[in-house]
Amino acid sequence: MLVTTLDKLVPGESGRILKVSGRGAIRRRLVDMGFTTGAVIEMIKLSPLGDPVEYRLRGYHLSLRKSEAMTIEVELISDPIPHRRRGHFSGSGLTLGSCGSGEQVVITRTRGGKRLHKRLEELGLKPGSEVSIIQNEFPGPLIISNNDGKRLVLGKGMAMHIMVKPS
Repeated sequence: MLVTTLDKLVPGESGRILKVSGRGAIRRRLVDMGFTTGAVIEMIKLSPLGDPVEYRLRGYHLSLRKSEAMTIEVELISDPIPHRRRGHFSGSGLTLGSCGSGEQVVITRTRGGKRLHKRLEELGLKPGSEVSIIQNEFPGPLIISNNDGKRLVLGKGMAMHIMVKPS
């Protein structure tokens, strides 16, 4: 299995904790919260700016800063934690906001309410559409190019509601 740090998980991915490397009070706090060897953790979602990140551990939700998540080593597991999902993306996947500049992706799904779906459809961003990421740097908006060659500028919050896969 692939070993990585907790901050590298994408929404829907799960891992088994192998080691907590922090020191002092931070390490003690993480262990007290349930970050122990063998525990299964799942990434639920990123905040609009990417930090902190929401995780599910031992049946409860918690948020960690990426700097704290970098101290936790996990082994990726393919099967998600069995539970009832409430509107969260199920299965491994990427959000458009987490893709890097120069990547080509295909939209698989959009999350959100009627207004967001309507706005994305007006922009031509629907499942099956292929887009190229032109710029995705912090701070600043996400700039993409759609099938027609038109450039679109999206906010980070909107981009986190668009699920994609590499093309």
